Amino acid sequence: MESDKPDAQQLMSRKAAAEYLGTTVGVMAVWDSIKRYNLNPQNVDGKIFYRKNDLDKHLNRMFFA
Repeated sequence: MESDKPDAQQLMSRKAAAEYLGTTVGVMAVWDSIKRYNLNPQNVDGKIFYRKNDLDKHLNRMFFA
């Protein structure tokens, strides 16, 4: 296992992340492309994943800031 790859157990697919945040895959893609939020997307073998911790930070900023 390469040390520079993120731990797969900590990651959520874009679809799962969108469902978790209550939005759509398309909106997530736009947010990433315009860097709307700092969700820190991870590219693993050409697929985009998000750390649950980063998504939780986003939710906390949105609702508790």
